[in-house]
Amino acid sequence: MKNIFSKLFASITLFIFPTICFGQISQNEIPTSFLSNVVPVQDVTTKTIQKPDLELIAAEDLVLEAEGNIPNIGRLLPLNISPKNSGEWAVLHNGDRIWRIKVKSEGAKGLNFYFNNFHIPEGGKLFIYSQDKYEVLGAFTAENNTVSGRFATDFIHGEVAVIEYYEPALQKGKGILEIAELGYAYRFVEARDNRKSFGDAASCHVNVGCPEGDLWTDTRKSVVRILLRNRDNIGWCSGSVINNTRYDFTPYFLTAMHCGMNDFSKRLIPQEDFDQWIFFFNYEIDGCQGAFTEGDLPRNTMVGATPVSHSNDKGGEEGSDFLLLELKEQIPIEYEPVFAGWDISEMPSRSGVSIHHPQGDAKKISTYNTPLESGTFGDEVDDTHWKVIWTQTENGKGATEPGSSGSPIFNLGGQIVGTLTGGNASCDKDGRPDYYGKMSYHWESNIVPDDPREEDDGPDRGLKAWLDPISSGVQWISSINYSGNIITGVTSTEKEIFDFELFPNPAQNQIQIDLKNINPNKPVGVKILNYQGQLILGNTFSEGINGEILMDISELQKGFYILELEAGNEIPLIKKFIKE
Repeated sequence: MKNIFSKLFASITLFIFPTICFGQISQNEIPTSFLSNVVPVQDVTTKTIQKPDLELIAAEDLVLEAEGNIPNIGRLLPLNISPKNSGEWAVLHNGDRIWRIKVKSEGAKGLNFYFNNFHIPEGGKLFIYSQDKYEVLGAFTAENNTVSGRFATDFIHGEVAVIEYYEPALQKGKGILEIAELGYAYRFVEARDNRKSFGDAASCHVNVGCPEGDLWTDTRKSVVRILLRNRDNIGWCSGSVINNTRYDFTPYFLTAMHCGMNDFSKRLIPQEDFDQWIFFFNYEIDGCQGAFTEGDLPRNTMVGATPVSHSNDKGGEEGSDFLLLELKEQIPIEYEPVFAGWDISEMPSRSGVSIHHPQGDAKKISTYNTPLESGTFGDEVDDTHWKVIWTQTENGKGATEPGSSGSPIFNLGGQIVGTLTGGNASCDKDGRPDYYGKMSYHWESNIVPDDPREEDDGPDRGLKAWLDPISSGVQWISSINYSGNIITGVTSTEKEIFDFELFPNPAQNQIQIDLKNINPNKPVGVKILNYQGQLILGNTFSEGINGEILMDISELQKGFYILELEAGNEIPLIKKFIKE
């Protein structure tokens, strides 16, 4: 995306945006043993873990899902291994050491690992890989150390995974790797050579790499897949990075409360579980038909988050079903995140999309072309959700499935207006709705949580206190990326029919708006807003336009502004400018 004012914007935002530090990155390196003359991996000691009772699990899952809970994709099994009690060390010629162990559990579709004590010294490297060395996770390094000492990894497909830790001679004995549990995936984690898209999503879903996603290439970068832990269960959800009125890149993350809710108590799971949630950025396919192997998809992950606010509504039964998290670290620049804007007005969006990860699959897009309707998901409180009916498009029919929960629904401005609780939409039956908890209800309408971790005299527990920390009172804000670009979701059709040019830019006392393809007989509304979305100037022009509008901006203070133009288009066209 072009940023023609990047230099000027940088000078303006120097005092707005804090220094950004990053962690939690997997370094995409080759394991040390691959390059060393050590025991072949097939001869490494194997720790075999008995597989769980899958028939009993299937029966338990049926009951949980009938009650509306998140479908499990796997279970956690006790493992309790570390370099001190398992595996074997190999000493290299320079005194450096490599520790390795294979872990096997029969019939698993995938294995991942949960560390309750994780500390890698400077120069140390941890890798997880498949026995045939085809799949490699890592290197994980000292940058991945956490205050809690808890960590988790992505899946290695199949029933065998190799753990390898490289330790420099000068750091001997300083690494701590206590792996408490093994994640055993028994469904919704497809074999790595599955060519349809790697998850188990229904065939009607539309990849974001299809033409339906062309208009949302920036906005979709805000949407993230979650591998969640809920005590001894693991499952998929979706969510989004979200902006706040300080525009300070606080790594807030919005999803559904029921993704982080104990199935029985209907309360939030413990912080220890959130410490091991894994967030997958950019888990999407560039093309429309899918990639050859899952190895073609990026492994851009972060581990750990802290809940800061939630709906306290039993997962949508008594409210709008939201959970706001703060990620443990700033999001790496390399992930190119977008911090999604939002709209808390009660005006129903007339069209837009939801972007999500059904069954944990690669990112999909669902389209709606009829206005959202106010609706109710639970039985106790009215008008908590937006009701949506999906539209058949060129490459499929959008729906949602387990794993889509918590995903955002966007208006045409690329702003979040709701988050998915559930519904009956499906590939094979038309007209069945889905329900998204309203951002307007999330804002401050839910019951105050009685979570014991929260103080009684704490701030408002809706989204308002966190997403509008400066108490601006605005109804909406735009999406933004690290470069300071405003991200919008204006459709190409609108760009062709309604467009305008604005100059000079930077401006001093006056700006000129040249209109393109706009009916001169229609009134044209112009608004100038500051960076927090507050209205500064506004006027409606209906006569004597002749294709151009002149506006006096001499009273504006120096700074960065947003100009909105309305000329019968569904949403305003937006351009930014600078007042010198």
